[in-house]
Amino acid sequence: MDKVHRTLTTLIKDQCANFCKDNNGILNSCVPSDSVCKYFINNKKLARCSYLEEGVFASESNNQARTLYYATLEAERYGEKINNRSAAKILKVAVASREIECERCKRAFKPSNNRQMYCEICSKIIRREKTRQRVKRLREKDMSVTF
Repeated sequence: MDKVHRTLTTLIKDQCANFCKDNNGILNSCVPSDSVCKYFINNKKLARCSYLEEGVFASESNNQARTLYYATLEAERYGEKINNRSAAKILKVAVASREIECERCKRAFKPSNNRQMYCEICSKIIRREKTRQRVKRLREKDMSVTF
């Protein structure tokens, strides 16, 4: 629950539109409910918030936190706990199963590493294009030196 709680509170502080650090003397408050945010109350059970689930988790960049959140809710439903080791495994699976959009053709694909920007087809085309440009610059440079 420790890693889950830290992940959620960091995400809420950064991206939740309803979160207010100080709302008329109420620290870490939820503006619509005008009380302390559910995730900043020291409670053993994970609370549910419709805005967090529908608004904050809707962003594709929050895939890991969303996976961890729902896995924790499912574990609590069966009376189990998520420790830091199992949370790390869940995050590892979430990273491995993520899909990103190709920069060139906009199709979804699973990257083989975290720096991959293009799908297999487009990466070959881009590599060929960059090679063509590099060789062209090299030839132009050689032509200017010989004359």
